[in-house]
Parts: sequence; structure tokens; C-alpha cells
Amino acid sequence: MRRMIFRMCAAAVVLIPVPLLSAPAADSKTVLVSVVAAASGPVGDLSPADVRMQEGRTPVEVTGVAPAGGPISVSLVLDTSYPMGRFPPTQDLRRGVTSFVSAVRSAAPDAQFSLYSVSNAAIPLCDFTADPARIADAIAHLVVGTQAASPMLEGVVDASHALERRPPPRRAIVAVSFGSTEAGAERPVDVAADLLKSGATLWTVSVTGTGDVAQSVARDEVWSKVTAGSGGMGIRVVQASGLETQMKIVANTLASQYTVTFARKRDGPVEQLAGETTTGAKILFSHWVR
Repeated sequence: MRRMIFRMCAAAVVLIPVPLLSAPAADSKTVLVSVVAAASGPVGDLSPADVRMQEGRTPVEVTGVAPAGGPISVSLVLDTSYPMGRFPPTQDLRRGVTSFVSAVRSAAPDAQFSLYSVSNAAIPLCDFTADPARIADAIAHLVVGTQAASPMLEGVVDASHALERRPPPRRAIVAVSFGSTEAGAERPVDVAADLLKSGATLWTVSVTGTGDVAQSVARDEVWSKVTAGSGGMGIRVVQASGLETQMKIVANTLASQYTVTFARKRDGPVEQLAGETTTGAKILFSHWVR
């Protein structure tokens, strides 16, 4: 029986078994996927012939591919702490977020965004909105300081709770972290459970040149494992100057979401799905299956 598992490997191994599917078996299933795109633009015009996928170790027949419908809801959880003695990358963060929002909106003008600034706490800068003026104003209020630690996992939990009230299935959390250590008390296992309940995918961009991953074990558990389990991905970049390019990759990948229908010759829950396009672009599978 297929189960999606978030593996937490800190002091002890903690497994969260998550059924991918609770609906009755059928002759075919449909899953929400994201096709990993480049910074230059989304992956468009996919057909069933363009997709190769398997369930477990068994290749499956793809019978339908369609652009994902419905609005996109994205929570941006943004680390505004930075190690002392370094020049805070406020402008790099603002440029990266602005480019991200612009890229998503170019593909989905009705996309709605919320923003959190995370330093001493996760502070909402704006609730979900598609208003460009409100989004721009929130971005203008992003200021990276020199606090040593920030509760980024608290921000992910808060965003997960807010996303529960958003239309399914296109919900996403995009978290950007710098050189701060993790100040929150949230356990990775609990963060994973809240994320699953929200139905959101998790995407992370970590500026690692300052030692973020090495100093934040709990955060690294979420950034490196829960992202993949949710159908998102984690990206690491050495310098903040590279943030804008990586944010465009995440935006264009979210803009490259499809529903993929595949035939099944067996009963029971869906097993682990994997796939790629015929051009080699990786396909990320969410836990939304119908």
C-alpha cells in the first residue's frame, strides 16, 4: 500500500505515514504536478506524449495532461535576520521577491500572495491579495537586519494554517532563509503534519554561504526532506546576489503546474509516483490525487 512518508532524522528517526489517496480505486487517477522550469520561463504545451511516469517501479500510461486550473495561493515566508558583521541583503531580497511575484502573475494574473517577515517572530506584512500595489508595499517593508536567529519554522506553520482556507489544490509556501539559526521550538514532525493538512507544497531557497543549513538542524530537516514529500523542492545558493535567479526558477515551476491523468490496472492506494518529460525536465508530484 502506497504511503507518502516524511522522514525526520534528527536525534531519532520519526516517520509520518501519510496516505496519498483515500478515495476508492478507479481505472485512472489524476494528480497535480509541477514541472521544474528554468529561470527563462515556464514549461508550456505539454501533451500525454511528453510525459513519462511510473507508479512504484511500474511504468504507467499517461492518458491526459492539462494545465492546472483554479487560482494560485502563495505564502512567502521571508527571513529578515542576518549574521552580524555582514552587509544585510535587503535589496537582493526585495528584487528576488519582486521578480518571483512578477513571474507568477505573468502566467496567472489572478494569483494571490501573502508575505511574512521573520525575525523575532513571523510577522504578516499582507494577507492574501492580488492587488499589485499592496504586494509592492509589503515588499518595500522588507528590511533585513542583524538578528542572529529567526523562527522560520514558525512562519511555515503560520502560513500552513492560513492556506487551509484557500481554494485547493494550488497552494504553496515559498520560504527564503539567510544565515540565521532556527529560533523556533517547532519540531520538524509537527511542521510536516501542518503542511500536509494545509494541502500546500513547500519550496525553499537557502542562502547557504553564511552557514544556514549547518547551524539549523531542525530547519534543515524540513528544508531538505519535507519539501520533496510535499511536491515542492529546495534550492541552495551561495550568495544573496543569486537569489533573484533562483526565485524565478521557483515561480516558473509553479507556473508550470498540470493535472496528469494516468491509467491504473490495479486496486488500492497509489504508490510512489516519479516522472519526467521527454526533454528531461523533472516532474514533482503533489499529494493531491483524485
